[in-house]
Amino acid sequence: MTATSLWLSSLPAIAVLTATAWAVCTVRRNVGLVDILWSLFLLLAAVVYAIAAAPAGPRATLVLALVAAWAVRLAAYLTARNWNAPEDHRYQAIRARNQPNFEWKSFYLVFALQGLLAWIISAPLAAAVASPAPLGPLAVPCAAHARADATAVSGTPRGRPQR
Repeated sequence: MTATSLWLSSLPAIAVLTATAWAVCTVRRNVGLVDILWSLFLLLAAVVYAIAAAPAGPRATLVLALVAAWAVRLAAYLTARNWNAPEDHRYQAIRARNQPNFEWKSFYLVFALQGLLAWIISAPLAAAVASPAPLGPLAVPCAAHARADATAVSGTPRGRPQR
């Protein structure tokens, strides 16, 4: 399967996650919760690529492991930080500018846009999973370093004030 066909194969799955996220956030009246799902959009794409490219080689396994580690960590952090918090000021401003019927407008203004951007950004993941090239000598040490870096980082991301 080519990288392009792999990439296209993830669009329906991302669309379903987008619609589900919109429904949950609409019920909770907090579209800012889409930030929690941002990394999970990319993880979903990576999982679809790995399944569609079966059998998964070492490169696909490594890509999936790194994306999973990053996505789950970021989603967990943002969930703990934002789940019961009021809607982020950026989304409050979008909501105020797009009344009435923001609940419906948020589907394309926020959720479809986020899903589309995640799908576009996931294209290199499809190329990496589809690549038949063997792992280079630096792949595993670099992956280990990236993973160690990710687990060592704690607290507030740089540039973001604490609430």
